Amino acid sequence: MSLLRIWLPVVLWTVFIAMESSFGSTANTGPILQGVMIWLFGHLDPESFDRLHTILRKGGHFFGYGIFGYFWFRAYSATFPNATRFMWAGLAIGCTFLIASLDEWHQSFSLARTGKFGDVVLDTCGALLLVSVALVAIRRHR
Repeated sequence: MSLLRIWLPVVLWTVFIAMESSFGSTANTGPILQGVMIWLFGHLDPESFDRLHTILRKGGHFFGYGIFGYFWFRAYSATFPNATRFMWAGLAIGCTFLIASLDEWHQSFSLARTGKFGDVVLDTCGALLLVSVALVAIRRHR
């Protein structure tokens, strides 16, 4: 397997995170999501929509960074096949934490975004979950 094929998902997901970090503010995603929700379910009162919007945004953080953590895990396992799976997991979670921290730091300079350490923790927990699933899958496969 070529290094490009191994590391391309990590690179592309990093670019996706950087783009989303710049344009994915609540003000930008709210109207789009509200339109979809009204189309699917009819009228939503503003309070219900705000709760749903928050849940979907935080869920996006969790699962988006979970996928990112898995991509890191996959890349490290293919690049360093002789290392332990726990080394791959540690590197994957550490890299996810680093990128999540940089993302939140970047957002702290934007008027439309806020940088929150709680989001870094949420992002890292998403990576921890999906990397843990990968660890269990490897163990069962062997």
